[in-house]
Amino acid sequence: MVGMPAHSRGVSDLGIYAYVATDCPPWANGHRRRTREILLALLRDLREEAGLRQEDAARALRRPQSYVSNYESGGQRLDVLGMWQVCRAIDVTFTQFARRLDPRLTRRA
Repeated sequence: MVGMPAHSRGVSDLGIYAYVATDCPPWANGHRRRTREILLALLRDLREEAGLRQEDAARALRRPQSYVSNYESGGQRLDVLGMWQVCRAIDVTFTQFARRLDPRLTRRA
């Protein structure tokens, strides 16, 4: 099933594949969820510190406001390039973002 396109796989196939691909045991879900909450809170904090509303960030990203709302609430995942684009939209370098994220995650570990 791994060789099949994602849209061809069943839900159970995706669940098994996701577990194997991430090599994350089921007991780690709470830690992953908390780590994700820290990341999302930082994205929101940085936008607010820049004095931007979700609508402003969305305009800079050339996306609807719902896109910003979705990634800030965890409904939309961002890959590294998406994160870089968000950083640019809120006028923060990716390096500044990483420097702010690292101590928050380190405290959590």
